[in-house]
Amino acid sequence: MAKTKILIEFTANPILGNAFSYNISISGSPFLYSNGLNTLNLDYVSGSNVGLTSIGLKSTLSETIDATVNFLVQNYYSTFITYQRVDNSIEVILNFEDATVTYPESANANIIISDDPYIPNLNYKLKYITDWADTENVPYSVRIYQRGYTGGSTEVSGYAVLEYGSVQNNLEPIRGNGLNLNLNASLDLTLEDLYTEEENSFSVKMYRNNNLLFDGYLKPDGVYQSFVQDQWIISLSCVDGLGLLKDLAFVKSNGEHWTENQRAIDIVYNCLKRTGLSMNINTSVNIYYQGLTASDTLDPLHEVYVSVDRFVKDDNDTIMDCNEVLTSILNLFNAVICQVDAEWYIFRPNEIFENNIVKFRQYSQSDNSYIRVNTKNLGFNLGSQIDNYYPHHAGGNQQIEIKGSVSAARINYKYGFITGIAENKNLTHDGYDYPGWTVIDEELIILDPLKSQGLITQANFYFTNPIIQTNGVSLNTGDLVSVRFVANILDSYSTFFVDNVYKIEIGDYYYNYSFDTNTYQWSNTAPTSEFQDKIFFIYTASLDQTLDLLPLPTTGLLKITIYQSNPGATGSAVVEHTLVDIINKSEVAANTGAVGEFHTVQRQNRPSSISKDTYEIYNGDSPNVLYEGAIFKNDNTSSTSFWYRKNKTESKPILQIAVEDILRLQQKPQKIFTGDIYGYMPYLSIISINNLDGKFMPIEWNFDGLRNITSVKLLQIFGDELNDIDYKFTLDYGKTTKVTITS
Repeated sequence: MAKTKILIEFTANPILGNAFSYNISISGSPFLYSNGLNTLNLDYVSGSNVGLTSIGLKSTLSETIDATVNFLVQNYYSTFITYQRVDNSIEVILNFEDATVTYPESANANIIISDDPYIPNLNYKLKYITDWADTENVPYSVRIYQRGYTGGSTEVSGYAVLEYGSVQNNLEPIRGNGLNLNLNASLDLTLEDLYTEEENSFSVKMYRNNNLLFDGYLKPDGVYQSFVQDQWIISLSCVDGLGLLKDLAFVKSNGEHWTENQRAIDIVYNCLKRTGLSMNINTSVNIYYQGLTASDTLDPLHEVYVSVDRFVKDDNDTIMDCNEVLTSILNLFNAVICQVDAEWYIFRPNEIFENNIVKFRQYSQSDNSYIRVNTKNLGFNLGSQIDNYYPHHAGGNQQIEIKGSVSAARINYKYGFITGIAENKNLTHDGYDYPGWTVIDEELIILDPLKSQGLITQANFYFTNPIIQTNGVSLNTGDLVSVRFVANILDSYSTFFVDNVYKIEIGDYYYNYSFDTNTYQWSNTAPTSEFQDKIFFIYTASLDQTLDLLPLPTTGLLKITIYQSNPGATGSAVVEHTLVDIINKSEVAANTGAVGEFHTVQRQNRPSSISKDTYEIYNGDSPNVLYEGAIFKNDNTSSTSFWYRKNKTESKPILQIAVEDILRLQQKPQKIFTGDIYGYMPYLSIISINNLDGKFMPIEWNFDGLRNITSVKLLQIFGDELNDIDYKFTLDYGKTTKVTITS
């Protein structure tokens, strides 16, 4: 895990008053300085320094920066923190892991403060600065940092336009944004390096009134330049990384595949890490599975697990890209992601319609640990200048269109099927504690202090002695599975072979070999001998045996028991069991032959003839663990089945809620408002327009930081409950179709 760097940038000599403040915590605990304080909150004053909180402001910027560095070194000393001046900035290097930085107060008007992971030799250093003011004299700044750069910074004249990608509706989950830079170049300052370096060589940040609006990378393609009055104007594009996710596989940073189950919030985090940007994640998703109690701090994305193996395509080799993975998780909850003020925000438009005061759960950019509840008021009122609104309509180009309501929608959940499904198949243990197993007789287990996996036991002629039994895997009648056993002989004396003994059972049935038919079979009759209800495998050195079971005869817990091995006719042996796994052989659901599910809704009182295209999703509620797309509760074992929305009385499958949300959001014809706004209107807003009924959200957004103009296309949003939704669950046998309206 990376260390952290706090960057304090000075744009001019500070003004008197508040300087800057930040708090550092380590794994949730406040960091303690040598002076006994656990918070840093500084002011600039006239004259000399005062105590631990006031720095004497100097006559020049350079002197003030030096005085600030000296003050920090003398008064906020720690062996774990390094302070250093770099040009017109101060770098605060936190030489420990798991650090989280928060900012209790706004910084001085001439100071910009931020933090990022610190990786020596890979850090970005400020190279170009572009400052300007808009028509209201609001200051803006774009700062361009180059990886591995060692020189000083250069001022460049220009300005920027911030924009978000256009979407078709309010539920489109991925909302990438970008920055269009317009920089003035000359023969003395060609800026050619900005479009000849590799991708991600330049990091770009945009500030408005010292508040960070955008954090991303310079995109080295699509650059163009024109000649205007003997001066080059170079146009450059910057991206926030969301658009790049389509080209990035869902893998670890070293290229290795993810394994095991992950919390939904961790899957989101691991997708966003692939952008190369480090930003806090804020989530407001309030759909809970039955058994969870809704609260402001309890995040459903943190409380559910899904299998990352589901994100391998049907060829069993190609890893899905991060865009597909992130989209699947967001679509489960009808959630949307975008970058706002250089942080990631995940929210449900349906919920924002009901309440524009949103309590986001904030997670750390460094390790995805929970920080706090981040409350934001997303309400925004728009009107005309005549009615004293600011921001207000501008340009006289406002117009309204109508988009038809939706009467039907369908979600297609593709199952996918897990292969190895046994819990603790490698018999990992701590002493006699084997998670997922029940130890029957500790005296029969030999513990090796150097090993934490496997089961070692002394072979004995009394092979009817049970040692350990799996807690069981819940399976259904007709499921097809195999059982794989791996073992080896550690030591033997005067024996020609070893006979390993196992029992496989589900409900009242056990698996055995019939000597009458020379085949395996399930039986629920009482065994007539100690051999009849057991399985025997003979080997001389090592065992790796896979047994394909007949279709399961009943629903229940499939359990496996390991018995003492038989050391052959004479002699003795020490045996090590290293793997016991249950392997799914099904490619379709048992008994039904289905490969997935359709969740379909229609309005009984049909308001239109419009139906939404069917879209696929890779996770959902599942009846048992064979389905790779199953959602697991916070115990990472039990699968989910029914859910409810916060403050709603209901109990439904999660995909029923998701598909019903589509109709709720588009239940009536939607107004589309298009036009220019004078002033800055935040992208993440629920907008009320004076003299126009309804609430709106942006589906197109563009802010010109020089002209102070926000150009928007706003789509009306609904959220009232509907009493005429007809929901239908059907199985998918391999053909995805668009829903047709029948009512």
